[in-house]
Amino acid sequence: MAKNAAAKSFAAQATVQEPHPPHILVVDDSRAIRTFMEENLGKAGYTVHCAENGREALKVLAKRHVDMVISDIDMPVLNGKAFRAKMLEEPEYATLPFLVMSTQDTEENVKIMRELRVSAFLSKPFKADQMIILVERILDYTNLLISAQQEMANQEKVMLLSSIMSLAQALDARDAYTRSHSDSVAETATRIARHMACGATMVETAHIAGRLHDIGKVGIPDSVLQKPGKLTEDEFNIIKTHPGIGARILEPIPSLFEVATIIHAHHEKYDGSGYPRGLTGEQIPFLARVLALADAYDALTSDRPYRQGMGKQQALAIIKKGRGSHFCPTCLDAFLESI
Repeated sequence: MAKNAAAKSFAAQATVQEPHPPHILVVDDSRAIRTFMEENLGKAGYTVHCAENGREALKVLAKRHVDMVISDIDMPVLNGKAFRAKMLEEPEYATLPFLVMSTQDTEENVKIMRELRVSAFLSKPFKADQMIILVERILDYTNLLISAQQEMANQEKVMLLSSIMSLAQALDARDAYTRSHSDSVAETATRIARHMACGATMVETAHIAGRLHDIGKVGIPDSVLQKPGKLTEDEFNIIKTHPGIGARILEPIPSLFEVATIIHAHHEKYDGSGYPRGLTGEQIPFLARVLALADAYDALTSDRPYRQGMGKQQALAIIKKGRGSHFCPTCLDAFLESI
């Protein structure tokens, strides 16, 4: 149950969006048409942006977000057909609803518009009410489609994260230390993130990264992972591959890409002496710097097969010595205050 709750909580982050008045781009070489559209769409509660040809419209799209495009067909410089074709070449524009308006309601134009995947065809001249109703219907349909796609994506994210959590549990079964260690690291990393006034999304990411930070150890042989004594240099080099393995497991999942980046860097040190890439300072992702502190503290205070865990004060004294070398000074201060 816990892993499913974590999966659903994490997946929900990606779908929270602030509502905004729909933005519509009107493209027509006639100033009178642009003025008519801007006035009537504005009265209906839409934010309107205008361009006099397709080339200018592409510049508008590059600068600002719009929810829908209404375009004439026959325009100088870049006409409506060529403009729409350009939009379809760009993934971020290709899915925008596109309403065509024209005086040429010919069979050929309708066929071309169908090939260019336009939402509807509005014959000039048209009444304002007619245009507003059509715009509302297109946007309503688009919003329903987006909601359905987001729900499907959320379900996929929950399933994927649940699978990853199951993989983490398989690792726990191999190594009892890893289970309690990952839980403790997740709790400490979350506490540090909250203390540093991170938002809810970042705090949740810190928790997930803490819980999964050793997931790459599924690729480490038992003979190395469960060795009761000190590791040889070769064995330690094998252990050092686990951040990269963990990152490769998670990177293909878009919703876990940031977590993968954090996990990849959680053994980096502030002075560049860490592994696997020798990152320094702010090259290390912020939450990876937080995770490094949580990981080190729990490692020092936990019992291992080859040594007993040390007391809290002794562990904190060692961690303080790592200020600016092993650990980020700002994160270290927050850790000490939070603990």
